[in-house]
Amino acid sequence: MKRVNLYLISAALLTGFLTSCNDMENFDNNVFVDNTIKVNSIFLKGSNDSEQRSFKVAIAKQESEDVTIHIAADPSLVSTYNEGYYDQTIALPTNCYKIPEPEVVIPAGSVQSSEITIVFENLLSLDRDQKYVLPVIKEIETSYASEITVQKLSQQVYVTPQYLSRLFSKFLGCSVYKYLTNYRINKAKELLLTHQRMEIQQISQLVGFLDTSHFIAMFKKFTGITPLDFRKLN
Repeated sequence: MKRVNLYLISAALLTGFLTSCNDMENFDNNVFVDNTIKVNSIFLKGSNDSEQRSFKVAIAKQESEDVTIHIAADPSLVSTYNEGYYDQTIALPTNCYKIPEPEVVIPAGSVQSSEITIVFENLLSLDRDQKYVLPVIKEIETSYASEITVQKLSQQVYVTPQYLSRLFSKFLGCSVYKYLTNYRINKAKELLLTHQRMEIQQISQLVGFLDTSHFIAMFKKFTGITPLDFRKLN
């Protein structure tokens, strides 16, 4: 009997299935999720504390002996999922999902397993306010060089600037403005170190500051030194 480990990623409000084969016996027959929909959404209605989803795994060609597949959740794959889908999902807490039968068998002569069920539970314990914060973080990280404001960011998630800042304080310990400014300052640090000949004015513009004096003042406020001093010290 051949054994293959298959790892799944469970993300908040989204479930993405990413396969990884662990070769136990020089196994060269790929295992994959036999499902046309690799991402499945669960909508929380305020009353559904538990849900379940099922899928099957398959191999590319028949084997002459049974193939045992072990299913496990691997939160470390969240970053891989985010890169592949350009998303900002986070892993579900371990108390919010379980796989009742983590081992399935693809019988000899077959290419498909029986259904594997993932049970999602304690869903009402999830803080759904994160759905407002994560898209804004993504927007800041991709558009920090543009003329974005807290007002524009809050409009994208259909909440007021004040409410969005309260959510940022709740989850990240700072306001939206402070998070945006800190992100820009960190990007400026990268440019100061990697582009030694680049003018401070150009760097300030590249990280979203239209006024160089304001950039220098904010840089000193967040780091304690000016951009030029930072460059000299590093």
